[in-house]
Amino acid sequence: MDNELESLIDATIQRVVSGTIEDIKSDNIHALDPKSIYSKTESLLYNLPQLKKAVQERWEQISEIERYGLPRASKSFTVFIPNSGYVDTTSEYEKKENKLDQLHSVIIELENRIAQIEAAVDTVKDDPYFPIIKMRYFDKKTNAQIAERLKCDEGTVKRRKNKMLESIRFALFRDIILEDMMGWLVV
Repeated sequence: MDNELESLIDATIQRVVSGTIEDIKSDNIHALDPKSIYSKTESLLYNLPQLKKAVQERWEQISEIERYGLPRASKSFTVFIPNSGYVDTTSEYEKKENKLDQLHSVIIELENRIAQIEAAVDTVKDDPYFPIIKMRYFDKKTNAQIAERLKCDEGTVKRRKNKMLESIRFALFRDIILEDMMGWLVV
């Protein structure tokens, strides 16, 4: 796989997976701006197929590394820094094992996040309007398209989507929401 493409994939995965976690840890989302948590919930739902694809791509990378070894960097782009004192003594085997460990760690993190999202979505699967979630976030349909398909008005689609999204949001961010509520109630 091309190093530039691999770097782009790594950056995208890092942004999607770590972005929400870092926002939760920081005051950005912890201030409990309902719109930011709502937006994060929608972002996670929209990106669920990409997260699953990223897991598959990582397994493919592992397979390629196990079959062919690590890709070799071009020697024509080697940077030489005189008197730097740095000599890489890591064997090719160690480099390969380190890369495989790194990929496995990313897969575990992604699979855990996917399981959290899917568990949150399962909290509304019995809702008669659950197809709205599938159509909106996984099939990328507009409210108008969903309304036409379900033979209802757009207002119903929006209300039912928001109701289910509220349940999903609470399932994903329960601890933050409760902590903020309890802090607010105590004050």
